[in-house]
Amino acid sequence: MKKIKLYSDLSKTRLPFIKIESGAFKDTYFMLDSGSSDNILFAEAYNRCRDHLVLQSAQTTLYGLDGKPGMAPIAVGAIDIGGMRYKVPFLLVDQKEMTDRMMADQGFPLHGIIGALFMRENGWVIDFSRQQVVVRPRIVW
Repeated sequence: MKKIKLYSDLSKTRLPFIKIESGAFKDTYFMLDSGSSDNILFAEAYNRCRDHLVLQSAQTTLYGLDGKPGMAPIAVGAIDIGGMRYKVPFLLVDQKEMTDRMMADQGFPLHGIIGALFMRENGWVIDFSRQQVVVRPRIVW
């Protein structure tokens, strides 16, 4: 089993984050969110990594924190996480206020969210006590 260390101390942030250490997304930070089914890439990270993403012709409905629906474009890119490469579909969202608040509160920027579906499909299990992600062999449902 492969292990990915969480970036931040959970006793301080209370939420799991990872930092991408290599590849096109190097030095980007993602929150692991079991409450989000989708992967989200915020506008700043998209602008920074756009040459490594393929914008899809389709869009999808995304419900914001306020419960209101909006349309979100989709981009697919290869991201290196913990020495493994994943092909990840991202919903593109502009959340500058949230990313700025994250930087002020935690001292590092938030570039996106890795959602539950990705984690389940790739065998990721968050081990909160050891502050790591355990990557198990692919789970078939």
